[in-house]
Amino acid sequence: MSLFRRLWLLLVVLLLLLTLLLGVYAQRLREWPVLDDELSSLLVHVQAAENWRDVEARRQSFAELIARAQPYQLVLRNGHGEVLEQFPTSAKLLPPNALQLRLPANLPDGPGELEIALNHQQIYPWGRWWLALTGLCFGLSLLGGWWLHRLLAGERRARVVAEQIIAGERDPALVADDDARTVLSAFAKLLVENRDYANAQVKAIDQVRRRSFVDGDTGLGNRSYFDAHLDVLLHERDANASGVLVLLELGEPFQDAVEQDKLVRLLAQLLHQHSAQYPQHILARRERNSFSALLPGMTAREVHIYCRKLLRELSSHVERSHGTDAKDPHESRLAHIGAVCYRAGADAYKLLAEADMAVRFAQQEEQATGWHMFESGEVQEAGLMGRVRWRSLLERIIEQRKAVLHYHPVVIGADRRIAFHEVLSRVPGDNGELFTAATFLPMAQRVGLAVPFDRMVCDQVLKSLLFGPLAGQMLSVNLSHDAVQDPTFRMWLLEHLAQNRPLAERLVFEVGEHVACQLSSGEQQFFEALNRCGAALAVEHVGQPQYSANYLQPGLYRFIKLHRSLTRGIETDHSHQDFVRGLAAVGSAAGATVLAECVETDSQWQMLLSLGVSGGQGYLFGRPEAKIQTEAATANVA
Repeated sequence: MSLFRRLWLLLVVLLLLLTLLLGVYAQRLREWPVLDDELSSLLVHVQAAENWRDVEARRQSFAELIARAQPYQLVLRNGHGEVLEQFPTSAKLLPPNALQLRLPANLPDGPGELEIALNHQQIYPWGRWWLALTGLCFGLSLLGGWWLHRLLAGERRARVVAEQIIAGERDPALVADDDARTVLSAFAKLLVENRDYANAQVKAIDQVRRRSFVDGDTGLGNRSYFDAHLDVLLHERDANASGVLVLLELGEPFQDAVEQDKLVRLLAQLLHQHSAQYPQHILARRERNSFSALLPGMTAREVHIYCRKLLRELSSHVERSHGTDAKDPHESRLAHIGAVCYRAGADAYKLLAEADMAVRFAQQEEQATGWHMFESGEVQEAGLMGRVRWRSLLERIIEQRKAVLHYHPVVIGADRRIAFHEVLSRVPGDNGELFTAATFLPMAQRVGLAVPFDRMVCDQVLKSLLFGPLAGQMLSVNLSHDAVQDPTFRMWLLEHLAQNRPLAERLVFEVGEHVACQLSSGEQQFFEALNRCGAALAVEHVGQPQYSANYLQPGLYRFIKLHRSLTRGIETDHSHQDFVRGLAAVGSAAGATVLAECVETDSQWQMLLSLGVSGGQGYLFGRPEAKIQTEAATANVA
């Protein structure tokens, strides 16, 4: 039952209760007469002794009472019950609504009694209004009950219509023979049930996500999650990303299990805090006391700052607890870190082995804390570039507008129809190499140039769609979190799109799942404004364990892209299959087209289609190219 019907039922019940209370109170008033002020003062006055001192005074008092009170009957008796005065002189039958009052009278020869029969309206001056109010409430109760009956009957009919539409027994387009209100109610019910079903699916997906990929105690990823992401990152074909892999072995300085668990949760918080400056970082708890961090964009020069801060704060916590349950922090092993630089194309097993060897090397120092890093000669030059060199390079690229744009097709359906092309940014280095977004975007964010870079790319894309060879194509552009948060960028983009709606309808703006999960009110309004302009929104890298799927609001996002780690090995990984099937159902319920990233084999593609995925992107469908090669018309998937 809807909220409106519940409120209406409550109103009817309250009206019935009010009618009952008014009736009970009216009955009590009959037992407890209440006179109006004028009549009360008159009766008090006539009880005085001077009004009854002789026959003339009695008759004068009678005359005053008859003139002002207009009683049915007026009788004065002495203490022995003898009638001294009577009006009218002969007794008459009193009407049913008359009420008799007996009042004491001070007669010259002793106490007497004045008996007066009054009109019912004189006893209850507001009686007719009271009865009218009672009748009104009763009438409203009957009317409300009748209307509630109609509403419930309409809801039952709407339920039947909705079930017929779901079962395919009724065509929703053929509504000429049905009442319009009933059909609208049926559609409303379908929407409500669809929303409830989507919410239930989100909860189920979050449970699968936590069970398969999340450590229950810390909220970090588990070993399987970390290894899958590391493998995908290292084997991505069109990438030259670099960064640092960190392994941390935590000791057990506390004898009490509760205090040890607090230390574990503190370490998880510190890992989140110190890794936040590295976009798309991956954190995991591999074993009970073993943790790992994948930090894209971290240079070898920054590792010692990261490790020293982490170990210093852990040591401070244990020293504050020393003397209660903690062991001597100088005699017990607290934490040791091993780090190794990586770049795309490296072997995941070898990297983990080197990081583990670095941990053992740090433990050989026999100190409570320590860290070690093996210097690798295979680190890409980008990993050796500091902030100053990156800032200089990016500022020159933005000023000279020298970003290189490649286009990667995204297909829809089993026939692999091209829906749009994703714009991939490349930055030429000083030695002629091209740095991919995985390499330069983290550095652009750290040096404060992510927003200018995104604005430059958007401007290039807009001009290409208007005047260049890309006219008529549909393109997607990635927006960084910094750009989404920047009010100036939001206003600039909306102004350009509002002036040219046909242009906006050929654009898809992609944001990462970490952006979609933490939208502020201003960012939410920005996304809604993009939709109103005609542009589409997409969420990429969907399916990471630290984020819930409840951000998928119906109608807000037109596409969602599953994280590439879910695609890799999807043919044999049953947990990934269940997860993808659930995500596809959630996305479809939210009105979004579900796409898969990094599809490289036909067996992956067929499995994804069978799980409910509608489209994909990857080397199976084409490589990123500097020019769009296909002549096929692109389709705007609504």
